[in-house]
Amino acid sequence: MNHPTGRLAAFVGNTRYEELSDDVVKKVKECFQDTLGCILEGSKGEEFQKAFTAMNLLGEGSSRIFGTDERTSLQNSVLLHALMAHATEFDDSHKQSKTHPGAVIIPAALGAAWLHGKISGKQLIASIAAGYEVTLRLGKALGAGEHRLKGWHATATCGIFGAAAAAASILGLDAERIMSALGSAGTQAAGIWAFTSDGSMSKPLHAGKAAQGGLISAVLAQTGFTGSRYILEAEDGGFFKAFAPYKTSDWQQELLHGLESPDAYEILNVAYKPYPCCRTTHGAIEAALHIQQKQNVPVEQIKRVVIRTYDVAVKQCGFSEPLNPRLAAFSFAYVVAVALRSKRPIVSADFSEQVFRDTEILELHRKVTVERSEEMDALFPKLWPCEVEVETAAGEIYKHRVDIAKGDPLSPLSDVERVGKFRGCADGVLPPSQIDGIVAAVNHLEDIEDLRPITELLISAKKIT
Repeated sequence: MNHPTGRLAAFVGNTRYEELSDDVVKKVKECFQDTLGCILEGSKGEEFQKAFTAMNLLGEGSSRIFGTDERTSLQNSVLLHALMAHATEFDDSHKQSKTHPGAVIIPAALGAAWLHGKISGKQLIASIAAGYEVTLRLGKALGAGEHRLKGWHATATCGIFGAAAAAASILGLDAERIMSALGSAGTQAAGIWAFTSDGSMSKPLHAGKAAQGGLISAVLAQTGFTGSRYILEAEDGGFFKAFAPYKTSDWQQELLHGLESPDAYEILNVAYKPYPCCRTTHGAIEAALHIQQKQNVPVEQIKRVVIRTYDVAVKQCGFSEPLNPRLAAFSFAYVVAVALRSKRPIVSADFSEQVFRDTEILELHRKVTVERSEEMDALFPKLWPCEVEVETAAGEIYKHRVDIAKGDPLSPLSDVERVGKFRGCADGVLPPSQIDGIVAAVNHLEDIEDLRPITELLISAKKIT
């Protein structure tokens, strides 16, 4: 098993709670709470409601759907929970892999736990740690910039491997069967970025299908169904040959270096979003807010705004005319216009139809241009830098640059801010007593012998009409 797929499988099979550092355990619990909050926030959205209707046409079941009093089949609940978590554009992120791991991995792990029966908090923590590590290492090894510029969405292409790993860990598979689970996951890997051409709902479906596909892969492996033992490195049709033909053999070193080291877990580099929009835009939002906090420039006096950033960001978020509020969450021009005008952090209501149609914001975002900076390009993906320059009608110029946006481990949210984010997402979905219960349970997740009472706290009285 001394080949890349085998090494990853052995790592997953050997991951135990007792061998995780205190920092990794704390981080897993934070990611778990953050993702649960995003799922609850996603239960309020149009994407979930339409997807739930569609999934029930394909088959009903007894699995609960968080944030509601609805049920569906197990595999569809996993798809829906991942879709809900990712549809909010509020889910966790990792710079160097350019992925949103929690939305994919945690629903798959919880689906496997439901299938298995009684699962402890320690087992869940170990499975999530293993799943994150698989996804994040794959994303880094692919080359975040090159993979994204080919049109791929690494949350999906790499996320399905992490989902399979987490589910396989929960199900107690040995390394041989984990290899098969990874093989079946890789043969389903997909997810392309075309949704920005028209503002469609496709992006959260990427997370949904990756989570569902990961669970299916683990269950197939449990029954003895085989997947390729060489899914990553196969010369003909292997994952890296198919998805990263620009990479040479160096990807194996990038993937496996430090894999067994307790201090090298990539989950420690995961960020939490303070704003419900594409993470790529957060540095620009912060820069715009900094300028307004210092200068308080009246919107009507702004003549021109220039955003300078790296190439991937320009291509992904540099369009000037978002077609709908969903696409506005990916538009530098829109979010910076909102920040300059409102002079406060971006919130979910900023992507309502009413705000999107606001004439003052429309006029301001048309004054924004986005430019590529070669110097910033060289820093990506280790850093995601942005500079905002505001020029007034009187010729005054104000600039601010952000290399590390709030929520990154190097500029972290406080515990109060993180828990406040969860409570804000859960507000209006669950009663305060259940919200308090989830916060307390996550704080002591390692002490819980059976996860099922936690999942009951995530159920509301809401019916989908």
